[in-house]
Amino acid sequence: MKNRLKKKEVLLGTWITIPNNNLIEIMTNSGFDWLALDLEHSSINLNQAEDIIRIINMSKIKSFVRLPSINKDIIKKVMDIGAQGLIIPDLRNLNELKQVFDSSHYPPQGSRGVGLMRANQFGDTFDHYYNWQKNNIILIAQIENIKALENLDEIFSSKLIDAYFIGPYDLSASMKIPGDFKNKKFKNVIDRIKTKADKYNVPHGIHVINPEINEIKLKIKENYSFIACSLETVILKNKFKDFTSILKK
Repeated sequence: MKNRLKKKEVLLGTWITIPNNNLIEIMTNSGFDWLALDLEHSSINLNQAEDIIRIINMSKIKSFVRLPSINKDIIKKVMDIGAQGLIIPDLRNLNELKQVFDSSHYPPQGSRGVGLMRANQFGDTFDHYYNWQKNNIILIAQIENIKALENLDEIFSSKLIDAYFIGPYDLSASMKIPGDFKNKKFKNVIDRIKTKADKYNVPHGIHVINPEINEIKLKIKENYSFIACSLETVILKNKFKDFTSILKK
């Protein structure tokens, strides 16, 4: 996927917040390029996360984990259970990014502790995994606070990330205009982020909250290539409401 990101191919995915294995199987068969397990906002625990990542990895699409925070112990564990990429929440500066890179890579690149776990088939494929992790772990920086704008040059020029990802609700909330995505100030901030990313050739990513096909097509036209298509709870809720709305017309 790293090469596809570099080429800025459109890669569609969505969030997982419901720890149900049948639902995950359905999602892996839906044509997404990636699925992101959300440990930041869901009640999913690490045991459930391991099952979910196993199902995703067996499907041959990419498994991401959005971290609950920048914590080396959590990073080590989600990598050990098989995560292929990390979405870093609320990244604000280069030092935080370096911490994530360091904690997700083995020495000499980083300082991640070595364990014989799922990621390396409990030791059976350790050499293969050791070589894989050197160049194939995908890191996505989530820009979702106005304070991060002060440090975009150092973040985007670091070559430690494969794309950035705008969290629109948190970003707008940090600007004291939560959810007001049509606000001129919010649009200006988005433009500033995109301009900085273009300067360093970093692919654009964004979360399209409502599962509207036309909105996703619009984001593609706006040169976003790493796109989260809503999340499973909103997709299910909206589809159920489509059915029940028949009685209200």
